[in-house]
Amino acid sequence: SMLDEVIPALDLLGRKTDAALARETAQQKLKNAILEAWAAADPYDVAQAIDLAEVLGPPSPFPAGWTDSVCGRITSSRLQGRVRLIDAWLRQDWKAAAEAASVIVHDSPAAYTYYWYQGVALSHLGDKPAAIAALTVYTRYSKEEAEYPAAVDLLKKLTVSPPR
Repeated sequence: SMLDEVIPALDLLGRKTDAALARETAQQKLKNAILEAWAAADPYDVAQAIDLAEVLGPPSPFPAGWTDSVCGRITSSRLQGRVRLIDAWLRQDWKAAAEAASVIVHDSPAAYTYYWYQGVALSHLGDKPAAIAALTVYTRYSKEEAEYPAAVDLLKKLTVSPPR
């Protein structure tokens, strides 16, 4: 499904009616992908569930036990990390999100997208130096990503010294 790419594009273009229709379709596909991923732990279904959940945004749509069940049956450590990250992100559990992003970044330092998640989560936790470090890496290597402008803004906000 390309809905995880189509929805942000429609939002960017201001096509609200089309975006709403795409979101409705994505909700149905997400329900099916969650069930398929839970039943078979097929990496495609797991990735589709994660992609659609992320584009639809909080709250996390994953039933209790889904993340642990799916992660216990897929072999890709990267996909396991992504599942844990997006689930924590959508639950706004910044500690768990920071931990999951840190594992991915440690295992795959050139996976620059995950520095965004790490930086945001760390900023929510109040760890400015670590958030700045993560966002600096992200902004250096991810200029073409959708989150780049938000990353630049957050980095500026974190590096501004408060008035004395």
